[in-house]
Amino acid sequence: MTCPRLEADGITLSPLAGQAVVANLMPGRYGVVATPGADRIGRGEEWLQTNTLDGQKAHDSFLRIGEPSFSREFGPAGYHVSVGFANPAIINGRLAGVCKGTDPNITGTNCTNTITGTVTTERMSRTPDERLYSSGSNDSFAFTQCYVSVGDPDGEDFAFTKCAADGTFSLSGLPNGDWRVTVFDQWNDMLVDGLSTPVRLAGGTTPLGQIAINQWQANIITSTFFDANGNGVRDANETGLTLVPTNIRFRDGSYSNFNNTDLSG
Repeated sequence: MTCPRLEADGITLSPLAGQAVVANLMPGRYGVVATPGADRIGRGEEWLQTNTLDGQKAHDSFLRIGEPSFSREFGPAGYHVSVGFANPAIINGRLAGVCKGTDPNITGTNCTNTITGTVTTERMSRTPDERLYSSGSNDSFAFTQCYVSVGDPDGEDFAFTKCAADGTFSLSGLPNGDWRVTVFDQWNDMLVDGLSTPVRLAGGTTPLGQIAINQWQANIITSTFFDANGNGVRDANETGLTLVPTNIRFRDGSYSNFNNTDLSG
C-alpha cells in the first residue's frame, strides 16, 4: 500500500494509493518496477524510491506454479512487492512545525543546529576477521546520488538534503534533541533496512564525520605485486604483477568471476 492514502482535504482518495494485481504470469523471477505518476512529476513533484530488493529500481519477485495472491516467503503473509517513495518537499515542510512546537508528538527548540558529514562505503576486513570499517571514500558510490534525512527516532523525518558529488552533506536549522540520520540513494544501492545513525544536537555544528554505508552489490579490489622485501605489504617502490589470472569464488568454493590483474597489478 502507498501513502498518503488521502489528499490534503482528508477526504479525496489520493491517486498514489492502491494496489496492482497482475494475473496469469508464468512461473519464474520477475523484476517489478514502480514509477511515480506522470501527472505528479509534470506538476514538479519529486518522489524518491526508498526501498529495494537486491539494489536497483526493480524488486525481485519469485513466482512458483500455483502461487497464491500473497507472498509467504518469511513471516506473515503479505504483498509480493511493496514500493515506498519519499518526497523531499513534504519532509522539509515539516521542519517549521517541529521548531514551533505545533506538533504534539515532536517539539524542538533552538533550531540553530547544523550537522555535517560524508557518506562513504563500508568495508569488511579480510576473512576470518569480520570487523567493519569506513573506506574513507565515496568513490564506489560515484555512480549514484546519495540522500540524507533527519527525523525523530520513532516518528517522521523533518529535514532532507542531497549529498555533494564527493558524498559530503550539510543540514542547518535543526532543533535541539536526539534524532536519527538516515541515508539512501538514487539507485537504491545503499542498504537502509532500518539502519540509521543517532545524533544528539545541543547547539552549534555537529560534525558526524564519515558515515559508512553497506552496499547491496559488493566490489572487491586486489593488489598483486612482487614483494621484494618480503614484508607482506605493497610498498611504494614494489612493482605490480601484470595479467595474473585471478579467480573469485563464493563461500562454497564455486566460481563467481574470472579476471586478470591490470598493468599495475
